[in-house]
Amino acid sequence: MAGKKGHRSWGRIRRLPSKRYQASYVGPDLLRHGAPSTFTTKMDAEAWLQAERRSMELGSWVAPILRMAEKKAKTVTLGRVRPDLD
Repeated sequence: MAGKKGHRSWGRIRRLPSKRYQASYVGPDLLRHGAPSTFTTKMDAEAWLQAERRSMELGSWVAPILRMAEKKAKTVTLGRVRPDLD
């Protein structure tokens, strides 16, 4: 729907009843990917979409859900530092 007034050329932003914004896009894997959280402002949602598109252009894109899983896997818990606490 690019070219129509009020429509984005890439990605989707919608305002929720809570007045927050939800952003999503169709990735190179042809699946729709949503932001890991909602945004207070439309500008923040647009910035997230822009960062996602930029990572695709640079060839460093990883699906948001996989990035979250990687981040969680790298988190060191107290149990790992002190095995006696497990």
